[in-house]
Amino acid sequence: MELLLILFIGVLVWFWYDSAKAKDLVMIDCQFACQRRNLQFLDGSVYLKKITIKPTTQGFRWYRVYDFEFSKGGFQRHLGHCQILGYHIQRVILDLPPDIDHPETGDISDNPFFPFYPQKYIPFKKK
Repeated sequence: MELLLILFIGVLVWFWYDSAKAKDLVMIDCQFACQRRNLQFLDGSVYLKKITIKPTTQGFRWYRVYDFEFSKGGFQRHLGHCQILGYHIQRVILDLPPDIDHPETGDISDNPFFPFYPQKYIPFKKK
């Protein structure tokens, strides 16, 4: 019985750590997406909207969708979304109103941090 309790607590701690690391990656990328478009990243936070498990070629990974808010001049709040699979950012989407000039897409392939994201998620990898 004690072994199951310790195992359960260990899984909870691992999940908390995994979620915190993913949230940090999302926050950095959302700040960059807003900064690139001269927008204000509001509240300095992102919040989890959806979490599921998706199969990939490397196995099953957590798929998370985070929401965040941004503004052009500080008066109106607009919603943005970030999708992450494991530790790999899939897409940042900014729901831009028509009066805001914006680049072609919400894709992050031009993010200078993008090549440094882990391409594969390997839990408990030793360095």
